[in-house]
Amino acid sequence: MKLYVCHEIRGTDGELASEAKQRGNIQHACEIASVLRRVFSGVEWVVPHENDIVNELYFRGMVKGDDIVTIECDLIANKYDGIVVIGHIHTGTGVAREIRTAHDNDKFICFLDDVEEASRQHLANELARWEQ
Repeated sequence: MKLYVCHEIRGTDGELASEAKQRGNIQHACEIASVLRRVFSGVEWVVPHENDIVNELYFRGMVKGDDIVTIECDLIANKYDGIVVIGHIHTGTGVAREIRTAHDNDKFICFLDDVEEASRQHLANELARWEQ
């Protein structure tokens, strides 16, 4: 199973989000992915912002955040089995678009507050239910 980790990067600040805030959110997403990979080793986890090239293209203004989200949504619709949404969800953001894409394409979707034990157990239960 190939799952995409949804996590806010810009949040409700959108294009006004500081680079420091965005880089902090990217680091947090990478830390979350590390835990998920350790606990759910049978799942292929996708976290696009782990890729320094994607990040630098964005931060250097060579690609817009909305363009990245559009590509991510295409991949969610066509290449991934589902998404795991971590943390805050705001309508009108990239995370909201990713959720709509997964929903509209009948993909696995799981919402977690964090990756602590209770959340990991919830994800395990949801994966087991989905795979039946």
